[in-house]
Amino acid sequence: MVAAAPGAAATPASVTVLVAVITSGVVAALITTVSGNMRANASLRRDRYAEAVRYLVAWGEYPYRIRRRTDDEPATRAALAERGHTLQEERAQIAGWIATDSRALVTVFDGCVRDISALVAPACVEAWSAPPVTTAAGMVLKDFGPREVGAIATRFQLATRYRFGVRRLMWSSWVLRRIGRG
Repeated sequence: MVAAAPGAAATPASVTVLVAVITSGVVAALITTVSGNMRANASLRRDRYAEAVRYLVAWGEYPYRIRRRTDDEPATRAALAERGHTLQEERAQIAGWIATDSRALVTVFDGCVRDISALVAPACVEAWSAPPVTTAAGMVLKDFGPREVGAIATRFQLATRYRFGVRRLMWSSWVLRRIGRG
């Protein structure tokens, strides 16, 4: 057996400490980067789902815009029609994004759009059939329009909680069962 030279035993220990310090720094940097990316992704997801709720409310409000038009000029009708087309395009874009994020939530979103559309379609027909508003008092629509849009939008908003925190790890079938298929 060969005897170690004096001071030789200190070198491996100092190397071990140095490696541990460097490794812990790399691991800490990696954890910081990963958690920062997770926060950024959650923030983006939150913004996109808020956009989906905003869309549902805007779609429900569309008949009110038609009903509150102040004239029947071609430019006014064209602007309202363009608003309707824009909303349809937004729906396709939002549904596409949600489908890439969650099969369960796209099912809920589609159900909410279907339910709101069932309310919006007859209200739009009624709004286009009514004369333009010519007075301030005419802007008060009393019993006109879809009434359940807020509840439907809230249903989707509550379903989005399954895309955050530990719940986002649930399988789509479990999520759909818990929220009643939207």
